[in-house]
Amino acid sequence: MRKSIFMAALAVALTASQADAQLAKKTLTLGVLNDQSSVYADMGGTGSVLAARMAVEDFGPTVAGAKIELIFADHQLKPDVASAITNKWLQDDGVDAVIDLGAGGPATAALDVVKKYNKTLLLSASSLNYFTGPGCAPQTVHWTYDNWSMANATVIENMRTGAKRWFFLVPDYRFGWDMQEVMTDMVKKLGGEVVGAVRYSPRTLDYSSFLLQAQQNKPDVVAVIDGGDNLARAMKQAHEFEFAKAKIRMTSPVAQLTDIHAMGLDVAQGLITSESYYWDLNEGTRSFGKRFAARRDGKMPTSIQAGVYSVVTHYLEAVAATNSTDGDVVVRKMKATKGTDKLFGQYEIRADGRALHNRYIMRVKTPAESKGPWDYLAQVAVIPGDKAYLPVSEGGCTTLDKM
Repeated sequence: MRKSIFMAALAVALTASQADAQLAKKTLTLGVLNDQSSVYADMGGTGSVLAARMAVEDFGPTVAGAKIELIFADHQLKPDVASAITNKWLQDDGVDAVIDLGAGGPATAALDVVKKYNKTLLLSASSLNYFTGPGCAPQTVHWTYDNWSMANATVIENMRTGAKRWFFLVPDYRFGWDMQEVMTDMVKKLGGEVVGAVRYSPRTLDYSSFLLQAQQNKPDVVAVIDGGDNLARAMKQAHEFEFAKAKIRMTSPVAQLTDIHAMGLDVAQGLITSESYYWDLNEGTRSFGKRFAARRDGKMPTSIQAGVYSVVTHYLEAVAATNSTDGDVVVRKMKATKGTDKLFGQYEIRADGRALHNRYIMRVKTPAESKGPWDYLAQVAVIPGDKAYLPVSEGGCTTLDKM
């Protein structure tokens, strides 16, 4: 009897101790690092900063007794700038988690620094499968999408509807090379043919010569492996060349909602893409979308920006549960927790850091189908989370036993 009373008292004491536990530091600092001034600024940029701020506001001003602060910076698509900012943040400014990132070069550079200080890297805009493959680390969560999941959805739908001959427009840097390789493999496995490809500088303004080269190869579909201003320019010029009349389909695995808005439905209609989040999927996505738009001049959030909101929310929950800001400790807790995210639905985070949630194959609506501003996408199909991403056994992460 005495033992039972002692054990009950001990349990109460431990519960109280855990509830009262606090971080050793007085402030937890989050840093959003992404492109805020170049071709990809609209899809993430300061919109991702707003999404992170909304996550903090919804969570509360403190976590485990520490005040939550948010800072941000522009890496200008330069790996050396990303590395320098991340190093200063973690060494001098007390930043605990680096968020969003974008292009593969800056994200890879930031990862090297984050591992050194054992802090946390929360990727939303970055898409290289490297981060759950050879570059996997105990400090990383890869939330919104990756090259394999985007390519998988886009290739499947285009091939299903008769597009067998493919031509690629590829930005000439790591992301583009990786996506081209992934899509080429998928097209060939499904019985299609790649009839040509061109690579271009990410600073390119005129795509006419590339589009003429594509026409000469008589493809069924031209895949623009790009987003932001680059995708909008390429699509507008393809429209001027009357690709639709020539029965040449346009597709983009990485098109974001802001890209569609920049093109207009006259240009973008029929484009096949994929998303993990779209503002008009359900009541939860609509509620967040409207709140976000009210603070951003009416602009609905992209999946990248929604991803920032969700991954920051789950990070803060893990910090509260562990009373730690050590990257490996917090990420391990995030991986041990699964459930329903109000923007992305059912989710879990694998041992390699890959977040699993549904992917949606989407078609851009015609002007006649659209019922109002930002009503741009029609859902074609859903790929469940356990099917939407490259299996962990094929990803190449060699440190799973340590994660």
